[in-house]
This record gives sequence, C-alpha cells and structure tokens, in this order.
Amino acid sequence: MAICLDASFIGALLLPEELSNKARSVHRTWLEAREAFIAPTLLVAEVTSLLRKAVYTRRAEAAVARMALELFGQMPITYFQMPPLTNLAWTWGETLNTPRLYDMFYLALADAQDCELWVVEKKLVNIVGSRSARVRWVGDLEDGPNL
Repeated sequence: MAICLDASFIGALLLPEELSNKARSVHRTWLEAREAFIAPTLLVAEVTSLLRKAVYTRRAEAAVARMALELFGQMPITYFQMPPLTNLAWTWGETLNTPRLYDMFYLALADAQDCELWVVEKKLVNIVGSRSARVRWVGDLEDGPNL
C-alpha cells in the first residue's frame, strides 16, 4: 500500500522544525519497509515554494535550501496528475467548506489510492475531523526509536 505525503511532511524532512525528528523517524521506518510514497504533482510547487520562503524569511540559508531541494528531487515519490483528482478535491472542499483546495488534492489522492495521508501541520487534521480516518498527524506518534 502507498503512503501519501503532503508538503508539510516533506518540509519537516528537509528543514528542522518541531516535528522533524518524528517525521524523519517514521519516514526511515517506511523506507526500510520499502513503502511506496505518492503525492499529487502539486507537491513539487509547494515544496519548492516552502524552501524559497524559508530562505526569504531567513529560516534557512540559501545553500541549505538548495541542498534540500536537491534531496527532494531524489526522493522516491510517485506523482499523480491533478486533473483526474479535481472532482474529488472539489467534493472534499464542499464537504469541509474550505476556501482553497490545495490540501484537498492530497486528500483526494489518498481516497483514490485507498491509503493514508501523512501531515505535519495539524490544520488539515482539525478541518477533516472525524470525516476521514485517512489523515494522520505526525504529532500523534509516540516518541522513541520504534515509531
């Protein structure tokens, strides 16, 4: 089964933040288990923008962000085109009454591929609530070496 990763999860892998250790640990576990990673093509634009913003806001040095961008390009992620996901993303947007659909494309892909969507930002978890068990928050993972 595949694991859908959003930009917040990838950002936590690439740059240090509060939940980076948990994200890196569970990601390492998945890599060792040879799990497949998926995302909508939107991920490329979001991660690239996230890294550029980190430089702009002086959260990261330009060289560090460039290296992170290189690492991102090497990640084994299968990308799915967005047009086939549009109707499902729209439906999720209506259901959850969201003004934007960026996160809904990830949720639509997780639905279409019958897999979990892992996030670092809790915003989507709060929006979705009990309406989907697919969205998983890294912060819910137990601390320790065996996540």
